[in-house]
Amino acid sequence: MASVEWNPVTLNTQLHAPTAAVRVGDNTVAYVCQVQARKTHGEECQNCVRRLACLLVTKLSDGTYREEVIVSHIVTDVHRECVGYVGGRLYILVPGPEESLYGKSTHESVGVVTLSLDTHVWTVYPPTQLPRKIYPRCSFSLGGCWYIVGPKACDSRDTVILKYNSFSQLWSQAPCNLIFDAFSILSCAVVGDTVYMLDSRHLLMLRFTEKSSGVECELPRDLGGVLSVFALGTHILINAGVSRYSRTPSPCFYAYSTVSGEWTAYEQERHERQSESCEWVGGSIGEGTALYLHTERDPMSHTTTGVLYCKAITATLPETEDVT
Repeated sequence: MASVEWNPVTLNTQLHAPTAAVRVGDNTVAYVCQVQARKTHGEECQNCVRRLACLLVTKLSDGTYREEVIVSHIVTDVHRECVGYVGGRLYILVPGPEESLYGKSTHESVGVVTLSLDTHVWTVYPPTQLPRKIYPRCSFSLGGCWYIVGPKACDSRDTVILKYNSFSQLWSQAPCNLIFDAFSILSCAVVGDTVYMLDSRHLLMLRFTEKSSGVECELPRDLGGVLSVFALGTHILINAGVSRYSRTPSPCFYAYSTVSGEWTAYEQERHERQSESCEWVGGSIGEGTALYLHTERDPMSHTTTGVLYCKAITATLPETEDVT
C-alpha cells in the first residue's frame, strides 16, 4: 500500500475553525474562516466577536509559505459547503433575516458576500428570494456560475440545484436529472468541467456536468467518516479518518483517478488518524501536495464546548501520471 508524506506547517495566523477552502491559483488556497476581534479596544476576550475573514496561503518556489489575512467587518455564520470562486471573487452564502445555516434550517432567502482577491474589498449584497427552498449540502463553481445543491428540506429526498449568476446577481433553478437522496451528499469536488459528489448513504460517487449527469462509481466499502474532499490535479482526494461508528479500521486517505477510474488507498501512521470530532479543510497548493487546516478541542479547556485551535499540515502523494 502506498503512503502519504505528512509534514507540519507553521502558520502565524490564529484562526477560529476555518470553514471552507478554495483553490484560487496554481499555488494559492483561500481559506474562509473567522477571526476574533474585540468590539472596542480593551475589552475582555469573552466579549470578542468573530468576524468573517479570508486567509490566503501561497506556496513559494523555495518551499516556504506566504500568508495574507483579509478581515471584514461582517459578523455572520458561514456554512462549510457554501463558498465558491468565480472570476477572481470569492462568493459566500450567508443566512437571510432570522435564519441560520445550522440545525434544520432551510432557506427561502439568502444573502451573498463577495471578496475581490484583486482589491481585497468585501461586498455585502442584501438577501434575495430563492426560486426554491433549499437545505445546502454541497457547493461548486462551474462555467462561470456558482451552484448550491441540497434537498428542499432536511427530511426530504427531493433534490434542488440552484445556480447563481455572478453578472446578473440572480438565482435560478438548474435542471437536475440525477435521482439520488440529496441529503446524503457529503461534499463535492470539480475536475475540469465535471463535478464529483459523494453520496454517503448509497456509497456512490455521482457525476454532474451542465449537460449530463449520472453515477461515476462506487465508493470504497471500508470508507470511514469523510472529513475532507477536494480535487488535486485529476484526482479526487478523500480524507476519511476512522469512523467511530465503524466496526473495522479503514485507511484514512483515498485518491480516485478520474483518468483511470481507479481507487488508491494510502497508508498513514497511527498518530495521523483523526476522529470525526475534528474539522478538516484542505486544498491543492502545488503539484501533488495538499495543505490541510484542521481544528481540535483544546484539552486544557474546562468549558462544555471547549476551545477550537487550528493546526496546518501538508500531505504529499507519491508521483503518478495524473497527479499534477
